[in-house]
Amino acid sequence: MTVRYQDYYAVLGVPRTATQDEVRRAYRLLARKHHPDVDKSEGATKRFQNITEAYEVLKDPATRQRYDTLGADWKEGQTFTPPPGWRAAAGSRRGQGDPDLGGFSSFFESLFGGGGFQGFDEDLAQRGRRARAAQERVGRDVEAELAVPLDTALRGGRRSFALDDGSGTPREIDVRVPAGSFSGTTLRLRGQGRRAQAGGTDGDLLLRLVVEPPEGYEADEDGDLHATLRVSPADAVLGARLPVKSPDGSEGTVTLPPGSSSGRVLRLRGQGMTRAGGDRGDLLLEIAIMVPERPTESERRAYEELARALGVTDRTGPGARPTG
Repeated sequence: MTVRYQDYYAVLGVPRTATQDEVRRAYRLLARKHHPDVDKSEGATKRFQNITEAYEVLKDPATRQRYDTLGADWKEGQTFTPPPGWRAAAGSRRGQGDPDLGGFSSFFESLFGGGGFQGFDEDLAQRGRRARAAQERVGRDVEAELAVPLDTALRGGRRSFALDDGSGTPREIDVRVPAGSFSGTTLRLRGQGRRAQAGGTDGDLLLRLVVEPPEGYEADEDGDLHATLRVSPADAVLGARLPVKSPDGSEGTVTLPPGSSSGRVLRLRGQGMTRAGGDRGDLLLEIAIMVPERPTESERRAYEELARALGVTDRTGPGARPTG
């Protein structure tokens, strides 16, 4: 009977010269990425089974050597006929006291099902059962994101939130946010991940912080904050020291130079978001000159006097007729 060869090295994405440590690292990365609890895309379960099957063979030098006897010239999907002494289908033994190899492929069972490797299939099945039992006793790590206000990220503080770890029962989590946190800061909360079976070890919670600027501020990719500073025409012309509230909630003042027009930007260094290196970005205030929407009579007379002083006599807009 012929079965299709499977390139376990290709499944794990490692060369045939990979060390056992490289095989182990590749498996852990792929298993975490494609675990059905994490990967909800179509075919995730099958991909995870293929990854597990490849690792079961390549993780042990003895089983890896047996597999390597096929040679490097075999390609994924090609067929081969097992040599004499290899049984082509472990399923033909089922019901006769032989172990269930846990859903591995027919190629796997053909390769290690018995004959020339008598006794190996039983050992492999036992190790597979022990591995599954160990996985049930150990909870899985859970990754989540938590939005944190800028002032909390700067000064530190506590935040509470509800976590659904996939078990269907949300849990209330309380976490201390370290002072100086930035977007991307990851906190590992031991034992706060997926719960294990009784007597087992709970997984960890990997909590990624997302720092949010206050309302009215926008953050860019460099950690700078942008906001609008509204000023009166008189302040724009004459200049002024204006009170401002920093994004972290502290009060301060900013100097508006005389003759400032709308669109001018004032930079307050070190008043932006916390960066990964520990420093802070800048606060950029864009000037917007605001005029009274409904000026009082005294304000109107003042503006008319200013217009006369500036020599502005025609205050008509497009299509308007001169007054007076």
